[in-house]
Amino acid sequence: MSDEAIGLEYVVPARGWASKDVVGEFYYSDAILALLPRLPSNGDPVQAELHIDLVPEKDNPHDRRAVSVRSHGKVLGYLAREMAAEYSLPVQRIVASGARVRAAASAHAYVNQWKGEPQINVRVALPEPEMMIPVNDGYPSNTAVLPYGRSYQVTKEEDHFEHLFNYVPSSGTGMVILTMHRNESTLKNGSIRETIELRLDDERVGELTTATSRHYLPLVQHANDMERTIGVWSKLTGSGLAAELTIHGAKSTEVPDQWLRSMPILPRLVSEARSYEVPPAYSSNSSRNGRNTSTERPTKRPRQESPSVQPSRVPRNPATSESSGHRGSRLVELSDDPGQPFAEVGDIALLSFEGDERNTVRYSVRGKPVTVRDADRKSSPRTMRAGATAALVTSIVLGALLTLIPGIGHVLLVGAIAFGIYVFTHMRRTSEAMQAEADIDVQVRRETGLSLLALGREGRPEGRT
Repeated sequence: MSDEAIGLEYVVPARGWASKDVVGEFYYSDAILALLPRLPSNGDPVQAELHIDLVPEKDNPHDRRAVSVRSHGKVLGYLAREMAAEYSLPVQRIVASGARVRAAASAHAYVNQWKGEPQINVRVALPEPEMMIPVNDGYPSNTAVLPYGRSYQVTKEEDHFEHLFNYVPSSGTGMVILTMHRNESTLKNGSIRETIELRLDDERVGELTTATSRHYLPLVQHANDMERTIGVWSKLTGSGLAAELTIHGAKSTEVPDQWLRSMPILPRLVSEARSYEVPPAYSSNSSRNGRNTSTERPTKRPRQESPSVQPSRVPRNPATSESSGHRGSRLVELSDDPGQPFAEVGDIALLSFEGDERNTVRYSVRGKPVTVRDADRKSSPRTMRAGATAALVTSIVLGALLTLIPGIGHVLLVGAIAFGIYVFTHMRRTSEAMQAEADIDVQVRRETGLSLLALGREGRPEGRT
């Protein structure tokens, strides 16, 4: 079942800056660029705000906790492995409940002035994993939850602590779905005071001030006309002594017309579990840069037991040995000789895989040894280069400050600069190795249908089909 086959939507409770980096955008650049209003050009970057789906891939052969980021059914990238390990279960639970997991995202593209090619970054706005799903599930079945918005303090919740305490999670903070209801009270002068009453699983837990209520009373009336109940994401913070609530919902002047017309119902989630049944979603043919990678996977021999796993040798095809224009069309040399480096890109050679959990790969950059691990791959080569420059500048500034120390200041200056140069050189070499790794990966995928890291983990295949 594709992600678009699921009708209900579950929009994660997050607002503001998209801060979670997506990885692997390079392999899906065509799909990402197609979402931008125009292509970037020199000195003229492009940014677009997106709505994406998070899709769990329990059938992914490389990581059962993988979570892909998709738009209109096309993969844009993945959550990093460490991040996916935390988000996989909440995402699976939502999908197992028959809903699509929706989130806001941003895509930024610019042209690398040195390489003349687009560089792409996608980020997703996500709450912390434990804040994705409400603690309660007793809200009415016709509840439509407001789009996430600014926060407002709930008043008089201290009068309902006994009920609230039942929902305070062990961490002390969690999200709940409150429902909004119109409440009237008569003042001493005979006038009617209208406020918003808030209920947690159909029991009153507080109200909004008169001023704040004015932002939501029209929404409650509209919901009644639509036979809906207005719900709102709320943060519950508490202990054994007290609890407080803040709501996070768009005001009546901020809610999109499309939402007002449809008022989508929040799906009721299946019970919390250690594992969930979700539709298969992984495909080795997912349009990587618009190419059809329908080549069958080669049969594989068992993983080698040596501590340094040598990746399979891919027969070089002269017609396709040049990377296809995404990294400056650098020539990728794939060797069949076990006595030679597996792959070479210019003066950078891929020497071996270590076969460990960190996906350690050893390179030679102009004769100097360089190691790349998953921790390095969290950053792009461009980010790594920027970090190298920042480290050098920081060491120089720090060294200049150290010269103020009498007697040893100039010695410390030399030491700081030497350290900065070392860090700068190491990070620059690592960024070059990571850039070469991306080029080699493109070629390996074309030859085998596997990613470079997957090839290293699986061992030497018997041949291509």
